[in-house]
Amino acid sequence: MNLHIILVRPQHPGNLGSVARAMANMGLSQLRLVGPLADRGDLEAIKMAMGGREVLEQSRVFQNLPEAIADLKLVVGTSRRRGGERDNFQTLREFAGDSENFPEGHPVGMVFGTEDKGLTKEELIHCQKILTIPSHPDCPSLNLAQAVMVVAYELFLTQTSGLGEEDPVEKAAAPLKDFEGMAEDWRRLLFESGFLDKENPEHTMRLVRNAFNRARLSAKDLAHPLIPETDRISNDLALETLGTVLLVTGSNMSGKSTFLRTLGINLCLAQAGAPVCAGFFEWTWVRLATCIRVDDSLEAGLSFFYAEVKRLKSLLDATKDRSNAPVVFLIDEIFKGTNNRERLIGSRSYISALSQGNGFGLVTTHDLELTDLDKTVPGLRNAHFQETVAAGALKFDYKLRPGPCPTTNALRIMELEGLPVPPPQT
Repeated sequence: MNLHIILVRPQHPGNLGSVARAMANMGLSQLRLVGPLADRGDLEAIKMAMGGREVLEQSRVFQNLPEAIADLKLVVGTSRRRGGERDNFQTLREFAGDSENFPEGHPVGMVFGTEDKGLTKEELIHCQKILTIPSHPDCPSLNLAQAVMVVAYELFLTQTSGLGEEDPVEKAAAPLKDFEGMAEDWRRLLFESGFLDKENPEHTMRLVRNAFNRARLSAKDLAHPLIPETDRISNDLALETLGTVLLVTGSNMSGKSTFLRTLGINLCLAQAGAPVCAGFFEWTWVRLATCIRVDDSLEAGLSFFYAEVKRLKSLLDATKDRSNAPVVFLIDEIFKGTNNRERLIGSRSYISALSQGNGFGLVTTHDLELTDLDKTVPGLRNAHFQETVAAGALKFDYKLRPGPCPTTNALRIMELEGLPVPPPQT
């Protein structure tokens, strides 16, 4: 993680020097000052900096916070005040744990407010996460340099603990200036549609920003609305962050394709403002992209596989667009139109690229060899459907379970239909 400490309107030279020293103690060197009221060249600042004098001297000065964070990928504000609309709060320990998954070199800004008042509501709007340091209620406020040291120390321990020795997959997050541009576009559109309260627009815009930062989809008792209530089977699903890929394995006829369609049709209903077939359904606004039913075309001169490749290319391109809402992708039996060897090679590369984009979703496959991608793709989780054999017949419960599928049934189905199959190996 490439951590930048950002001080907004620091007032006391001694604090500037102490922050620089704390940063040097923890191996940090990137200090940014926004509209500083204190002079970094003041003798008190230089004296307090000690071994961090180079950090102090090389600090960068900005006129405002948006300018200071424009090139960063993640901005984290610090505050001890939990607002009513803020659901992006984390404790320092929680954030430090999450930071293990940040790609190496990922530029993160940690923003601290003025010594007397901290960050304002307007400044916190620019922060995708808000960090709080637990402290005793009788004296909750930390000195600015103390707060920087505590944060830097926790992150230093996490980054040097050896828990994340494997190189994480690079996630091409958009610079914050692009996010700010998108937020302004939404503000303009919401004003033009009459949706924003002109007297207090920031109340709604905070919720909009939180929704984009959160990017999630969660459902309980999710079922297909076109299957009769007496026959339908419901499942739960949670896609919590951008880059999440749920790799679903399972036997033939176990329910993989139907589950993709179940999620897709309910998402369409939700975004149209219609009732959904679920006990609970929560989502942020998304773009839906699917590769479920693909056909060849004699007229267009497209084979099945080439048509599938073109569909997957357009889906991947959609996830590279970070100026729009995230993509929910639903891909059924990826690259099923080609041979086993090339399907595995292509699927590994494609899923890895998919996890780095502006989206999250599900990919189904019969290739159990792909399930080891959870070791190299940070956002990938395995899930499966399976069957049982009772009285010589296959039985399906259509329930989604965690982990790779432990069973296969293709030879059993062939045998039940009278096709020749080799005897089971002992």
